[in-house]
Amino acid sequence: MKKIKFGLAAKFSLIIFLPVFTLSLLISQNFIRSSLKQIKMTIMEQGKTTIKGIAYGCEYGLLVENKELLKEVIEKYRNEKDIAYIYVRNSSGEKLASYGDAFGSPSDEKVEELSISNDEIEPVVIETEYVFNLICPVLSVRDSQIKEEIGLLELNRDSSSQEVRIGTVQMGLSKANMIASIYRAKIDAVIFIIGNMIAIIILAIILSSLMTKPIKHLAMAADRVSNGDFDHPVDIKSRDEIGIFVQSFNKMMEELKKSRKELRHRLGTEKALADISKSFINLPQDEIDNNINNALKEIEKASNVDATFIFLLNEDCTKVGKCYEWFTEVIKPTGFGEKLKEASVEDLLWWVEKFRQADSIVISQVNELPWESGFIKGFLQLHQVKSFAVVPMFYREKWIGVLGCSVIQNERTWVEEDITFLKMASEIIINALQRKRFEKALANEQEKLQIQLTTTEQLALELQKKTDELTQSNKEMDSFIYTVSHDLKSPLVSIQGFSSMLMDDYKDKLDSMGMMYLERMQKNSERMGMLIDNLLELSRVGRIKGKEEKIDISQMVSQIAEELSPQFNARGTKLIVKDKMPIIMGDSTRISQIFSNLISNANKFMGDDNKEPKIEVGYKTDNGFHKFYVKDNGIGISKEYHEKIFQIFQRLEDIKVEGTGIGLSIVKKIVNSLGGNIWIDSEKGKGATMYFTIPNTGGVGDREEIDESNRHSVS
Repeated sequence: MKKIKFGLAAKFSLIIFLPVFTLSLLISQNFIRSSLKQIKMTIMEQGKTTIKGIAYGCEYGLLVENKELLKEVIEKYRNEKDIAYIYVRNSSGEKLASYGDAFGSPSDEKVEELSISNDEIEPVVIETEYVFNLICPVLSVRDSQIKEEIGLLELNRDSSSQEVRIGTVQMGLSKANMIASIYRAKIDAVIFIIGNMIAIIILAIILSSLMTKPIKHLAMAADRVSNGDFDHPVDIKSRDEIGIFVQSFNKMMEELKKSRKELRHRLGTEKALADISKSFINLPQDEIDNNINNALKEIEKASNVDATFIFLLNEDCTKVGKCYEWFTEVIKPTGFGEKLKEASVEDLLWWVEKFRQADSIVISQVNELPWESGFIKGFLQLHQVKSFAVVPMFYREKWIGVLGCSVIQNERTWVEEDITFLKMASEIIINALQRKRFEKALANEQEKLQIQLTTTEQLALELQKKTDELTQSNKEMDSFIYTVSHDLKSPLVSIQGFSSMLMDDYKDKLDSMGMMYLERMQKNSERMGMLIDNLLELSRVGRIKGKEEKIDISQMVSQIAEELSPQFNARGTKLIVKDKMPIIMGDSTRISQIFSNLISNANKFMGDDNKEPKIEVGYKTDNGFHKFYVKDNGIGISKEYHEKIFQIFQRLEDIKVEGTGIGLSIVKKIVNSLGGNIWIDSEKGKGATMYFTIPNTGGVGDREEIDESNRHSVS
């Protein structure tokens, strides 16, 4: 697993740490500000209370202007640490008593101005850099007559009870204690922040560990899954969202494990079918029995069973005629086939009825068999057979036998894919057996005809009969090829899909050799897909007929020329369409396939040294047929290949071009299905002319006049 530089744990810790740390800073800052404000308010309140007390104590001394008395009053406050100075002035601004340094205090004129403007006994505060300066007026309501008697002050007031300013007290409060308190508050804030940081880091580590531990387990499990290990689910049982996610992940892993197992099983069965089918191709008649045993062995391996068997009825379908059985090395033969040979169809009525109705018999537990199954149930129990599956074998809608498999060591639950595999395998074996039967019958008939032949007419009739049967067998073989080709596309799609996923998602993990293998896998899968598509198209020709419609051949060839223009441009090929091309009635799709394939083939086989490649498309009438030709000046084809090129998978050995070797087989089958014929006129090195005919069904007919625009030249 790749090492992570900055993992989820660090990210979670950072996510938790940053906001909490920021919040701690804001709280500390707010704490310092509020502390500063609170300290300042406390000092102000205490200072105002103190200066009011001094002003009250100095009232009489100011009335009589007794400096000793005033000095005695302010000396009481000398020991107060926060008081930097005290000044007492009379109403004229003259300083009568003082102590302390008034550095940084307001000027005398400013104090006098503030004192005169303030008629209330409420101190005025002026804050400077080092002190809080408090100025408080001294007011008196004493009788003016007393003042006259002492000869110090004469007050011109209408009412003796009115308060009059008789002086001013100025006091300075030092900021030293406040600064010390603020410093202590800052120290407390720093301690608080550091403590918070430690607590936050511990909390972040604990929380991130709790949150990322299951995610790490998930990441490790995902890495194991990417390496193909599906046997170790994630063991996390929390009830939160992660627990739900883990449950879903484990479920997904089980599904992937199941899908991979099913895919491997499907690929195994498809390979087994391909091997079985290939083994019967061109197999001599005397080797078919031995090859059937080999086919049973392949079925046993692909199905993962203990035994496989084929039981065939005799000619009159009254009893079992022939048996083929295959057992794994750990299982002893049961002799079941020989036991069945002794029984007649009447002894197996329950089985026979189901098989004749084309029903497969699938049993997961032998005990599930009903009593109507007869002696077979007891025989299976005696030999400890746990499960089995049997499919009927039909030929031309006639039941001729069964193909089955059984499990002896363990019980098995059969799925639809198992039954489908057995059915497809049975079709392959049936075709091989019938071919053997036909070949044997044909050989016997030929031998009899050679001995007992009386007239040429009788020989012709018998040969025609056997030929018709062989033709019918070939038609059924075409149908089987279509079915097998169609089913083979499913694993190819899976291979292409998984290889594409590997190239996209794991290209960083694969070296150049691995990428090359995947690319070759994809290319071969695509080529196999093209081959299967062509086989499907080949089997479809003649069975599916299109709609009859009016076809303008000139317009059709022009459209094909436009579609193939990139190929023509690559070689510099010139396409010439002769005039007087007809308008006919027919299947436009099939006829377009003919022209497209022949013109494309002509361009492919031009040769690399051809300096002026040219293709000509023309038309002639020929005894009730539309006769078309596609002529080129390419490399030509030797006469020995004139017939072979129309056979499936036949290609020119000395020329390497892209293709599957089925194109001309499809063209020939289309032309033949339309009632026409196709042939080639060519010599090696002298170009080639492909001719094909289509019956003139009395449609629109030939053109008499063709506009010059119908002559097309593509280069």
